[in-house]
Amino acid sequence: MRFRRALQQPLLYFVLLGTAVFVVDAWLRAEPETLGLSEAVRREVATRLEQNLSRPPTPAELEQGLQEWMDTELLQREATALGLAKNDALIREHLAQKLKHIVRERTILPEPSEPELRAQLGANRARYAAPETFEVTHVFIQRSVAAASYQSRVQAALATLARGAKPETVGDHFPRDLKRVPLTRPQLEQILGASLTAVLTPARVGQWQAVESPRGAHLIRLEAVSPRNPDFASLRPVLAADVQEKKKQAAVAAYLVDLRKKYPLDSRDSR
Repeated sequence: MRFRRALQQPLLYFVLLGTAVFVVDAWLRAEPETLGLSEAVRREVATRLEQNLSRPPTPAELEQGLQEWMDTELLQREATALGLAKNDALIREHLAQKLKHIVRERTILPEPSEPELRAQLGANRARYAAPETFEVTHVFIQRSVAAASYQSRVQAALATLARGAKPETVGDHFPRDLKRVPLTRPQLEQILGASLTAVLTPARVGQWQAVESPRGAHLIRLEAVSPRNPDFASLRPVLAADVQEKKKQAAVAAYLVDLRKKYPLDSRDSR
């Protein structure tokens, strides 16, 4: 009768259930954890080796790569089991950045619409403004060469160029080739050592002009002027990249909001 009454007590079943869970858990822990080399792992290692070697790996190289993969996996598992990742700032930062990268890249984003691109440009116009640049053809007449005839050499060079002579056949050596290189006005003025305010205007495109500097005369023909504000079509790729980047950042921010709900802050936790 006592045995029958004992079987009717709930406490007995809780004890038996707890013992069973303990036995099963101990049995599972006693089973050695296996390390499998799946076909996916083999393909991953082979692909990485081919990228590093710029050719398919040899069988020996592939075998060595697989062995290194297994060694890394074993060390990682044992380090995790020993709790080495806990309270390690570098590992925490690496894992956080890796998860953030996954969240950014897993979001499939459609191509930004034109209204989105124009809104991005309108809100950040200064970001996309470029400095005005100039392309010039340059001929140098050195002052110290035949100083007495310096002015006549300058006028003769201008006349020769006006008749269509090739610029490289006229004038003296100058250490910097400026032909068809887009440069800002401050950059050109620093190179030549002369003020170019009156020279670099769109109305002077195609005209030869002489500018004096301490070193000599710079004969300049303005070839092209790049506008300060590029047109919408040329900015489209940059605008699209910036819009997509903002969306990825928003995806990460939304993911963090969800995580804060999943792991609420406990100010009593002193770990």
